[in-house]
Amino acid sequence: MIFPVLGVSRWNDGYGENRGRFLHTGIDIRAPKMTPIVAPISGTIGMKRESFWIYGDNGWVVLGTHLNDDNVGRHDHRATRDLMFAPDLSPGQHVQAGRFLGYVGESGDATAPHLHFELYAPGSGPTRSRIRDPYPSLKAAKVIGEPLVWVPNPGEHPRKGEIRFQGCVRRTEPGKGLLTLLLVAEQNDAGVVRPVSKVRYARFNLAPSVAQQAGGWEGLEVVSETKAIAVYARRKAGSTDFVARRISMD
Repeated sequence: MIFPVLGVSRWNDGYGENRGRFLHTGIDIRAPKMTPIVAPISGTIGMKRESFWIYGDNGWVVLGTHLNDDNVGRHDHRATRDLMFAPDLSPGQHVQAGRFLGYVGESGDATAPHLHFELYAPGSGPTRSRIRDPYPSLKAAKVIGEPLVWVPNPGEHPRKGEIRFQGCVRRTEPGKGLLTLLLVAEQNDAGVVRPVSKVRYARFNLAPSVAQQAGGWEGLEVVSETKAIAVYARRKAGSTDFVARRISMD
């Protein structure tokens, strides 16, 4: 198992604590709001509101809840999914252990930012009969410094001076020739891939010939919000924007 919260966190064995109206069924991993969360095991992911669960390839199941639903600097429970889950994550996907999933928050009935984490043993019996204390597994879990990242066609490196941006479409402005992505990963021209586990957008200038590689602006406008595409680009001189050279929809 990989420890699910990156960076500094505080936790202890609170499993089974009497919380008055109920017994605590997991462990609370306390960390600052917007701390990245990664998949502790490989498996198929489910998502609902501020929670996720993974049906592990090994039969075990993990559940995490209280992901962030607040806008920056507020406690308003009105944030978009971009501030809760990884942009390229959707229910039913198979995820690898260590993949970026989302952010620690203070949603639901939480009184402070934390990830509530539960663990279920393999089997087909009632859920309550399969719940286990996750403390030993978390204590033995591997700690990683950043999410593990995978990009399609990893051998297709950017050309010299280019950066490959992997991200999900968030805005199209055909009249201005502008495309905005919410980033998932970057790859430099040496082939080194780095994950992006903070909310970070990048804007690209697209010539008509480049947009046509994605089926034109019409094609970009109908791309699923969770589908990551690759844009190969160079930084625009004197600007924070980038000039797109190529687009790959794979």
